[in-house]
Parts: sequence; structure tokens; C-alpha cells
Amino acid sequence: MVHEFSDAGETRLITRVCWAYYREGLTQEQIADRLDLSRKRVIQLLARGRSNGIVHISVSGPEGLSPELEQALCERYGLQASIVTPAPLEGGDIRELVGAALGDFLSNHLRNGERIGLGWGGTIHAATRSLRQGSLRDLSVVQLLGGLTQRARFNPFDNLSRFASALGADCNYLPAPMLADTVEQKDIFSESPQIAEVMRLTESLDVTVLTAIDMSERSGALEYGVITKEEWQSLKRANVVGDICGHYLDQDGRQVDHSVARRTLRSPFQTLQNVDRRILAAGGIHKAEIVRAALRAKMCNFLITDEALAKHLL
Repeated sequence: MVHEFSDAGETRLITRVCWAYYREGLTQEQIADRLDLSRKRVIQLLARGRSNGIVHISVSGPEGLSPELEQALCERYGLQASIVTPAPLEGGDIRELVGAALGDFLSNHLRNGERIGLGWGGTIHAATRSLRQGSLRDLSVVQLLGGLTQRARFNPFDNLSRFASALGADCNYLPAPMLADTVEQKDIFSESPQIAEVMRLTESLDVTVLTAIDMSERSGALEYGVITKEEWQSLKRANVVGDICGHYLDQDGRQVDHSVARRTLRSPFQTLQNVDRRILAAGGIHKAEIVRAALRAKMCNFLITDEALAKHLL
């Protein structure tokens, strides 16, 4: 029998399937029989329940998932805490695993009334599916760098909106492009009252949530059209290993003075360094150089990463 559902009906069906599987402990075959569905359809609905946020999965243990690696990272880099996720299966997206760990960590550690500065990228996008509002009140989320002016899979504006919605938080947008055409244009944006007010808010953040953009061929900056291939090549010639929230760093964690950096609308470097809880979430060996540079620059004191990258950092 084939069933057709409206959007609302589809959501109800996903919820019923997820409840039966995760709460009642029924097998996929039992759910298929109960709801007159194929097993393949049940699998699809369970996957959709996880991807659209109906299901939040939290896995925790008294000593973490990789306690030895986590402790070694803390000792090596002076971190307050680290979380190391298992490596994904072949073909899996590391951003989903690290993002899920990030969302779970934030859900358990945010406090009432906190102001959260948010970077951008696929890892933060993935984290929104694991965020839980719980009893938190009076949260606010602040965009730390401008947005993308063209359609992209992960746009800072969208990330901020999803993040704030998941937490029931106020939303403070930075209404300007991430990369201006000229330095003069960026300065004009920065001096506007709206943007100046958002920048003022970043001076009193309680938490920053950042990701790392590498300079490999698979760099998100290239994937999402933030920079051109020519700009990417120029940055590499200037010894840039990646960027953290629009700040382009060399391998020692020093800012590199480059035309792209000068045209990027972002929160000041020292402002980010001064935040009490600075969370960096990034995974994959290809991000090793920029994550190490961020650690050396003291841009984070909480690190969420995967097993392979953690070993590489040590």
C-alpha cells in the first residue's frame, strides 16, 4: 500500500516512527508492520527525523569518548576542555559528527542570559540539529562576520537564524557582505549605525563558537565562493594556512596582512581572543594547519574535533 502525506502529515509520520524506534524500542520491521510501511521507508523516515531536528541523539560517558586524547590535547595546548569524536565511516561527513558534538556540548553548558558570538560553516550548520533549548532563558546570538551575497549551502545569515531558533535566542545580524569589493567599501559598512551596534555587542560576549576554514583544494572558502581561485592562490603565496572567523593566519597563529583580510568584515582579532569561553569545532586532517594555528593564537580554549585530527595535532 502506498501512502501520500501533506507536509504536516509527513512530519507527524516521522515523529511516530522515531518515537516507536527510539522510545518504545521497536525494530524497523515491527514499525513497518505497525504503520503499514516498507522497511526502506522506515529507514528513510528515521534518517529524516535526525536530519531535520525531530530527534536529538546524545552520547555521553563519565570519561568522554576518547579520554586519553582529550586529556593530551588539554595538556599540550592549555585547553580548559576538549571533545574528540570517533572518525566517520568511509564517505561520511566529518562536519556532521563534530557538529553533533558541538550542539550537544552547547546544550549542556550554556547558561541563562548568555551572549553567544557565532562564526559560520558546515559544522555550525550541523550543530543546529543537535541543539536543545531546555530551560535556558534570555540567550542572544551575535553574528561575528558578514554574510554571503550569493546563494550558498551554508550562509552565515542562515546559520545564525537556525541557531537562534533552536535555542529560542534573540538574533543579532551583521547586515553586510563578508567580503567587500574594496577596503573603502568595508569601512563604509563598518561605520553604519547598525553594524557598529552589532560590533559593540561582540565586546561583551560570553561564548564564541568558531570553525576553521582551511586552504586546501577542498576549502570552504572556495566551495562557497567567498574568495576566487586567484585570491586563494595569493593567500597561499602569503603563507596563509587558513582563516578563523575572517582572520587569515600563518602557521604560527599570526595574522597575515593581505588585501582579502583587509576587505573582510569581521569582529576584531583581540575581541575574539578576550572572550571567556572560546569554542573551536573543526574536523578532518586537511584542517590540521589552521586548527594548530588557531590554538597557537589562543583563539580557543575549548576544542571539539575528530580522532584523526586530534592525533595529528599531538
